[in-house]
Amino acid sequence: METDLAGVELALARLDAGTYFTCEACGADLPESLLVQRPTTRRCADHAEPQPGAAKPHLAAPEPGPAETTAPGPAAPLTTAPGPGPSEPAEL
Repeated sequence: METDLAGVELALARLDAGTYFTCEACGADLPESLLVQRPTTRRCADHAEPQPGAAKPHLAAPEPGPAETTAPGPAAPLTTAPGPGPSEPAEL
């Protein structure tokens, strides 16, 4: 509760200073839709600090490397080495 109040007071101070609609990190305009959802937001999406308990952003899968993009070559023919035929049953 105390941190919520501090965030609101900071947002009001930023409004009075004329900096409420800009990112405090880079100066970019903050989208109004973001400020409607989170009125105490101080940074744009590129500079947002992770919130405790917030889900981590999904990372894109890495691009496949050269070994993963090439198709396998032709399969080698299976050969069987000549050898003895079926074994005889052992004498008891």
